Amino acid sequence: MSSKKSTAPRKSLKAERVQEELTASSVPIKAPMEAAVVQQRLKAERVQERLQRMPGWNLTLEGKALDRARELRSVEDAVDFAALALRMASRARFPAQVQVEGKRVLLTLQGHPNMGRGAITDNLLDFAASLG
Repeated sequence: MSSKKSTAPRKSLKAERVQEELTASSVPIKAPMEAAVVQQRLKAERVQERLQRMPGWNLTLEGKALDRARELRSVEDAVDFAALALRMASRARFPAQVQVEGKRVLLTLQGHPNMGRGAITDNLLDFAASLG
């Protein structure tokens, strides 16, 4: 008896793609982030308390904005930091002003415009802290 191996070509199996049909009722609707998180204007005492833990940041414009001056190593670093801060503020939807004077950058942040000018919130303070 001779044992013969089958020389039939093997078929490679492919993974089957299974997709569910999407319908309007199967896709959850998510509210925009601003609508999901209700921010409240902080009282002056709370703002001052938070600012004590954020070296360099000050309350300005009659308590309606935050500002900070930073001295960087070079003019190029100052310009790069200013551009980064403006881009981040724009994405977070915080009005920001930046002045670059040589190696020095003065950054001013205002509260969210939907809450009225000068609404200092936890989000604004958190954002300022993230900029250092």
